[in-house]
Parts: sequence; structure tokens; C-alpha cells
Amino acid sequence: MGQYYKGNKIGTCETMYYMRLDEAVKLALLNARDDDNQSFASLLTDNVTMFRFPFPDEDILAKQNNLASRKEFNPSFKLFLPPNFEVIHGNITTSHGQPNVNYFIPCPYDKECTIKHSPLPQQTISIMYQAMRYPLAESVDGTIYENRNTNMVKATLYECSTCGQLQRTSQEEMAEVVEYNKTYFTEIHTPRDMPMWKDPDFIAKNKKELDYKLEILRRI
Repeated sequence: MGQYYKGNKIGTCETMYYMRLDEAVKLALLNARDDDNQSFASLLTDNVTMFRFPFPDEDILAKQNNLASRKEFNPSFKLFLPPNFEVIHGNITTSHGQPNVNYFIPCPYDKECTIKHSPLPQQTISIMYQAMRYPLAESVDGTIYENRNTNMVKATLYECSTCGQLQRTSQEEMAEVVEYNKTYFTEIHTPRDMPMWKDPDFIAKNKKELDYKLEILRRI
């Protein structure tokens, strides 16, 4: 079921594909409601709704309150994972044959996957959404749970880039991913003794790309 604000589609059910968290916060402060008379304040505190990640190249649209210009409904940004970083995985669905038969294949990055496959490249996750959530904590027996005895925090939600399993991790673990990628991005954009690095246009483009990636990491 689609959700709208002033005639502009902002999402479907709990997923606000076209509205950022910062935009929802501004509307909540104004006591605004969507076209179904649901308050934005309630969307920020229901522990279910998730919002479009604030990609830097869309900042101008946010300032203009321009929801209609966001054509791609689920943009993402890939990050590389540090060694031994645990990710939850699901199945990959594929189909074949007549009549059509669906196959549910375990994600090849899942440690429980026993299906033979080619060597895997470094695992990545896809940054997808922001949401207000209760912080994650770890019990004595190692179980991860939501600590509802404290205030909600801004969380980044991501998918396994291969199987699409949506999830989040603690702020501390997410900080590890951010630092790992900050080092990686800085390294690959470091000038080298190559002809292209003498080209001012290439240098400017390289700086712009690095600045964009670092800004993504800052917002995570």
C-alpha cells in the first residue's frame, strides 16, 4: 500500500523509499501528517519505518522539499567488509523451466552454504536506509537484543549485496566498517606515478569521487 504526502509518493508500507529521515524529522517538528493522516512523529518512533539514505547528491532536492524528482526508488552504496565481520544471509531466488520452478539457493557467503561455487571476491554490503531504532546490546550469553530501556538512535540499515538480506548492526561494529572503508577509499584514490595523475581534470574528478565516498561514510 502506497503512502503519500501532499500527493507525492513517499513510500510503501514501512519503507519510505522517497523520503529521508532528516526530512521526516523536520515534518514531525511541524506536527505534519501524511495524506492518510498518520503523523510523521509516529513514523519516527514506531521502530519499524525506515527512510531513504541521505545521499549527498540529493541534498539539493531535500532543501527544495522536492520528493517528485527522486526517480530511483532504492539507490544504494556498496562498502567492503573487514575480515571476519559477521553478516546475516538469506536465500537467492531463481527460476527455471516450463512450468516455472523456483529455486531457493543459500547465499554463497553464508558459512552454512554447501553448494559448490567459484571463488568469491571480497564481501560487500549495500547501504540502503536510515531509521530510528533502539540500540543493539549483547546479553551475557552472547544474544543480541534491542535495548528498549534507553532512547532510540539513528541507525543505518544495509543489505548483503549478494542475497539482499536487510539488517543492521551495533553502532560500534558499524564504526569498524566505516573506518575500514575510509582507509580503503583513501588508498585507492591516492595519487600514483602514472600519466593520468598529471591530468588536472582527472585529479579534480578523483578528488570529487573521494569526497563523495567520505561524505557517505560520515553520514553512516
